[in-house]
Parts: sequence; C-alpha cells; structure tokens
Amino acid sequence: KKKTLDLQFFAEVAAQTEDLSMRKTGNAYDPDEIMEEQREREMKVRLNKIFQEFSRKVEALESCPLKFDIPFKDLEFTGVPHKSSLKLCPCARSLVGLHEWPPFVMDLSDVDIVVFERCSLSLREFDIVFVKKDYDQMPVRVTTIPRGYLDKLKIWLSEEQIIWYTCPMNMQWQLVMKEIQKNVNNFVEKGGWDPWFVDATNGSDSDEDGDEEESDWSGGEPDESSDAPDDDEGSDFEGDDDESAEPDPSGSEEGMDWEELEAHATKSDKNRDQEARTAKRGGPEPSKQPAKRTKR
Repeated sequence: KKKTLDLQFFAEVAAQTEDLSMRKTGNAYDPDEIMEEQREREMKVRLNKIFQEFSRKVEALESCPLKFDIPFKDLEFTGVPHKSSLKLCPCARSLVGLHEWPPFVMDLSDVDIVVFERCSLSLREFDIVFVKKDYDQMPVRVTTIPRGYLDKLKIWLSEEQIIWYTCPMNMQWQLVMKEIQKNVNNFVEKGGWDPWFVDATNGSDSDEDGDEEESDWSGGEPDESSDAPDDDEGSDFEGDDDESAEPDPSGSEEGMDWEELEAHATKSDKNRDQEARTAKRGGPEPSKQPAKRTKR
C-alpha cells in the first residue's frame, strides 16, 4: 500500500455549485435568503468550534505525535501548484492549499532553500521553487504568483529562517539536481547554493555596472562640434559691437523741450540750404561784409 503523508479533515458548509436554471427570484431583502445566509454563518461558527475541540483532544494524546497548524489569512496568495490556480495560505510550519483536490501541502521542515524565479520588474508574475533537503527528490514549483505578494513571502520566509534566492529566469532543476547528486560533498565544500545564485547575481550586476560606466565614459568624451566656435554666435556678437560703435543721432536730442527741438530743426534746414547753394556755384559764397577802406 502507498504510504500516506497528509491527512485532511473537512466539512462542506455550503453547496460548492449552484444550478442557475433553478435560481430563485427575489431581492436582497428577501426574508428567506436572509435566513439562509444566517444559517450558513452559524454553521461555520459551529464547525470551527468542533474542529478546534478536535485538534485539542488529538494533541492531548500522548501516543499521537500530530501537531495542528493554523493558516495566516493575511499572507494568503494565489498560485498554480498543480494545474489550476487556487488560494495558498502560509502557516507557521507549512504552506497549504486546501480548496481543491489533491490538497497542496509543503512542510517547511523538509525545505532546504526557496528560489524566486522570474523576478523581474518587467513581469507581473513570478514563480517560487521549494528545494528539499533530500536532493533525490525533485523541487516543487508553484507558478503564476502575482508580483504584489513577493515582498510578503520574503518576509515570511525570513521569519521562518529559511534561506531564499532570486533568479531572473526558470532553472532546469532536473539537470541541476543531477549535477549536484554526482558529488554532494564537493557541492557542500564549494559553498552550497551560493555559487549558483549569489555569484551569478553579482556577475550580472557587475556587467550592468560596467556597461553603465562605459556609456558614461563615452558620453563624457569631448565633443568637437560643441568645442568649435559658433559662427552665428560670433556674428551676433560682432553685430552688437558695430551697432554700439555707431553714434545715436537721437541721443543728443534727448532732454530737449519742444522749442529747442524746433530751433535745432530750423538751424539744420538753413545749413543744408547754404551747402546746396555753395555746391551749385562751385565755390564758397562770398562774404556779405563791406570791404574796409584804406586812407591815403
């Protein structure tokens, strides 16, 4: 006969399926539906008390080494241990999923390390692998876990003093276990699992740092185009000098009142008329002052 490792005691509180063709018509305030929900809640409370009493009586037996564990509902998450997704609850000594058959039970005392696979910021889900202390047994993998539960699971495993590693991809555990089984003593002497995960992680980090340094160095090289003088900027600067060197004719007129400006304009007109007559005659205009007479 096959050896039995896990026992599950359960009781159905409510119907797991509902016939939609026989669905009752009513509203949320239907007295019959309210009474039915009340009976289900009372049955859950009564069955919980029965199970608690049953566990206390079993643990009180000296000839029975069984110990009962209580799931942590706050740490509950969804995953795929077999073929379908179900709710998994961490406990003080195990990880269980009891909503479907066959039940999933992972005893933490049999676990050597835990590996979080596909841990990447670009992925919404990750996998968790439980490597057992018996290297002859294949590791157990739970897939398709939402990324939001990653930090909670790390804290839970740290509190249970279980070593965990992260890996950006899925590992071929069948080949890994075969390699370890060839010489387990040599595997332990070389550091166990650290060379498989810690060194690989540090190597990938150093490669990324090297790439970043190389990119920074290439970006820090002097750019000839940036050091070359800009002709446009130089022309603008020279233009400013030329403009500043030219006298501003309007600058001398600043501060004059209206009468002074009118007198200045009249004087300028007279000067222009005189210059025009001089240019027309071909010489300077003779002086209008009378000639001096000399005494004989």
